[in-house]
Amino acid sequence: MAQRPELQLSFTPGDCPDCGSRRADMPPAAVAVPDDIDLTARDFEGLRQLMLESLVLDNPDRQRWSEADLEVAIVEVLAAGLDQMSHSIDVLFAERFLQTARWPRSVVRLLTMIDGVAPAVSALRRLMREDERDRFGFDDPTLAPAGALFAALEAHPQLTETAKFAALEGVNRLVSCISLDDLRDHLREVPLFSQVQVRYLTEGGIAIYEAAILLQDSNWRLVSPIDDLGQFATDFIDYFRDVEADLTPPADGLASGSTGLPALTDTEIRQTSIRAAVTYVLQPLMPIGTRFRLIEGQTIGVYMRLCVEVAPTYFRSEVGAAVRDVLSTGPAGLFQQAKFGFGQPLYVSDIQEALSALEGVEGVIISHLQMVGVPGSEASNVGILIPPANRALALDADNPGPETGYYTLKLSGGLIG
Repeated sequence: MAQRPELQLSFTPGDCPDCGSRRADMPPAAVAVPDDIDLTARDFEGLRQLMLESLVLDNPDRQRWSEADLEVAIVEVLAAGLDQMSHSIDVLFAERFLQTARWPRSVVRLLTMIDGVAPAVSALRRLMREDERDRFGFDDPTLAPAGALFAALEAHPQLTETAKFAALEGVNRLVSCISLDDLRDHLREVPLFSQVQVRYLTEGGIAIYEAAILLQDSNWRLVSPIDDLGQFATDFIDYFRDVEADLTPPADGLASGSTGLPALTDTEIRQTSIRAAVTYVLQPLMPIGTRFRLIEGQTIGVYMRLCVEVAPTYFRSEVGAAVRDVLSTGPAGLFQQAKFGFGQPLYVSDIQEALSALEGVEGVIISHLQMVGVPGSEASNVGILIPPANRALALDADNPGPETGYYTLKLSGGLIG
């Protein structure tokens, strides 16, 4: 504890005899000793070193320490016990999170908190033999799903990661459409749709979620039966079954889910129209008291007049066929329906770049570009054609019309033939 210093009164010879000064001799400041003790030690070696350094600081007069000393032996015993406690704390902390949990009881408890038991059970069920499912109680209606999952993970710890992955995948799956973004994301998973636009409105006091869509094929309609879609019919049935199975978690957590609607066979689905089939599985996703309406989106055709200069050593017919492939809705076409959403603009530079990249094309001139039937909709000076927000641009020369567009192509140069 610091003490008050003693003041000494002194006079300087030759100065004023009444003028003096009081001085105090302060003790020297303590030498700073750096503290290199690691107070964050958690393992045996770190804890042992920490306690031995504390002993040395508490006994500065003692110059010799050996492993046979009683104090050192006690320090090592304490370090071993603290190391075990530290490891236990780490393990318990890891068991609080699903990503790091390893104990079956912890995994099942965490999966129960996020409603992930049902998808985990379904995933493990597919990997096990029939006798194993019976042994763990997967087919026992009196056993809770969590109990069956716990028994399976105890017997097969290597399946823990599979159960957690299936549970997290099930949690992240969209099973309700509360907002417009939810509905838009769900409709984009339908294999028949290329573009989706959603909006919310009320009619007669009834809330309606309305979705305008463009189908993958311009020849399809929402009233077309699923059976008329060719290969897409199989893809849609797979989508239908996935939504039907995952829409509502099963009551027992062991069997496939159910929407609560009458089950449809594949034949019945194929005979149903696109609108009816999609509405059938999406209506239960809507908030209570709302309706879901599916309508066909509107397209607006593009009219384009262009001239292509063909290289002298190339035939016009070959270059013209390549140009028509680019200006089509085919796999290599620039006007695939999936590329143009509602209100998405068309850039003249994109067309020129795609055509100029063709072999045998020396130059491209686009003299006119506008929306069919819309006066004054010519492309602006900067070369951009912007449709209304509720329309999507389309150009399908094989089916010319106001909604599909058309173009006039002139080929110059090159070889005739």
